[in-house]
Amino acid sequence: MFIQSHADRMTSKAPKYETIKQFLIQGISSRTFTDTIPSENQLAEKFGVSRMTARRALDELERDGSVERFPGKGTFVRKTQHYTRGFFRVRPFRKWAEDINVTMTTRVLEARLIDPPGDISEKLQTKGQVVYLRILNFF
Repeated sequence: MFIQSHADRMTSKAPKYETIKQFLIQGISSRTFTDTIPSENQLAEKFGVSRMTARRALDELERDGSVERFPGKGTFVRKTQHYTRGFFRVRPFRKWAEDINVTMTTRVLEARLIDPPGDISEKLQTKGQVVYLRILNFF
């Protein structure tokens, strides 16, 4: 389950928790870890660090949305990553395509210069014309 000799990659330049975090990110990206993530104890032993250091790496991955942690059950790769802003959950189309391993295509349906409506002009802080694009993303 583990890739050998990662403990020797730890350097004095990078914090130890960051080295563990990068190891886990690489494992998730390469699909070495597809479901469960090694426990705090396993990571601490593998990298020769305290359990608190391993926990910090896992805490940051959870905060970034890469993993989900369930007390008494373990840490798991998050299957669907959502990006939250306020009340709504937003998932970028490109990220969705990557998650399900398909090729995304974008087509420009319409492109023209327009004089923006007043409220849009205020938000953009411009009085000139803007490019109006209507696009279609699909896979």
